[in-house]
Order: sequence, then C-alpha cells, then structure tokens
Amino acid sequence: MITLEQIRSLEGKVQNALETIQKLQGENNTLRSTLEKSQKKIDELETRVNAFKEDQDEIEQGIINVLAKLDELEDSIPGQGTDTDVIDADAVTETSMETDEQEDESEKTVELSADDEEMTETGEGTDEMEDTDETDATNDTNEEAEEELDIF
Repeated sequence: MITLEQIRSLEGKVQNALETIQKLQGENNTLRSTLEKSQKKIDELETRVNAFKEDQDEIEQGIINVLAKLDELEDSIPGQGTDTDVIDADAVTETSMETDEQEDESEKTVELSADDEEMTETGEGTDEMEDTDETDATNDTNEEAEEELDIF
C-alpha cells in the first residue's frame, strides 16, 4: 500500500519538475529572442557586406576606366609612352639608401677632418692626412649622387 510519506515525496518531486520546466521554458524564450535578434543582425550585416562588394566593384571598374583613358591619352601624345619614362621604385629606394649611407659617411668625415686639424696643429697623425684625400673623393661621389636625385 502507498503511504502518506510516499505521496508527499511524489508531490515534492512533481513540484520540482514543474519548477524546472517553467525555468527551462523561460530560458528557451530568452534564447529564442536572442536568436531572433542575432539573425536580424546577421541579415543586416550581410546586406552591408553585399553593398560594400557592389561599391568595390564599381570603384574597381572606375579605376580600370581611368587607367584605360590614361593609356589612350599616353598613346595619343607623339613621342611619349615609352617604358623608360616610368620611374623604377626599387631603383629610387636603392639610390635613397645609398645616399643615406653616403651622408652618414660624410658626417663621419667631417668629424675626422676636425680631429685631423687638431692633430696637425700638435704635429700628430701626419699619416692620417692621406685618409683625408680618400674622404674628399667620397664627398665628390656624394655630391654626384645628390645631383642624380635632383633629376627625379
């Protein structure tokens, strides 16, 4: 036979189950709401991405059209449009780096020249005077490189 204690235990378990079901239904509704909001946000972002892609395609096409017009203009000018007119960016960079190195050497030469003058006055370092001739040649090279850069 069923006892009163068993019925109360069963009633407690049913009550706990009902509370759990209500809690889970609330969570379920919250999750559905969050999912719906997220889905709307995803749709909105997809729309934006597609708009950006269309804009990008239009921009690319515009650039291509402008380049084609520039090519036509270049071809229409007599004596223009040779590959020698194009500046090689790597060559400019290398020349710039060489010039920077030469400028550093020139600064060192100026410092050495001041030291040489002091030594000459005291009678020291007469052998180092030969080095000054080499630095003069370096200075000439630096000036030539700077003149080449002025062309650009």
